[in-house]
Amino acid sequence: YTSLLCRSTKTVWLVMQELMMEWVPVFKDWRLNERSYGALVGRNKKKCVEEFGATKVKSWRRSWDDPPPPMSRSSEFWPGKDRRYASLGIRDEDIPVAESLKDVTRRTSVFWDCVILPQLRAGKRVLIVGHENNLRSIIKRLDGVSNEDILNVELPRAIPLLYELDAKTLKP
Repeated sequence: YTSLLCRSTKTVWLVMQELMMEWVPVFKDWRLNERSYGALVGRNKKKCVEEFGATKVKSWRRSWDDPPPPMSRSSEFWPGKDRRYASLGIRDEDIPVAESLKDVTRRTSVFWDCVILPQLRAGKRVLIVGHENNLRSIIKRLDGVSNEDILNVELPRAIPLLYELDAKTLKP
């Protein structure tokens, strides 16, 4: 399972090639996309700090429940303009205009409950290739990390994390 974003898709191709498992189906789901940084998308971080202040930008980027300003659907960066969304039947109203980590966790939880849990209950092994914030939200759930502590969880880049789950509880 991977997001619709190119870097995640390319990563899953490389992983499957390395495992010599190119034959295994890959499923893409927008709910595994990186967090929507709203109106900050496509903008220079330094300029955002100059405009809004370092404290506010840090809060938008790292807090649990403070989303950045929303992105306009007329923005050149609006994901709804991307043909991948339309081809998958994703409605504009389902695409977040801005998200906090709390919002990402809510979105990823729906994916986990509806897609991953049934696979795990059926005894399947799954690979999730995602992005920092959606992976942090899954780790938060699996490891029971508090809202405060999840903000300090840093994920290594390009290093897989293996979770072995109890067959009955589906907990690590």
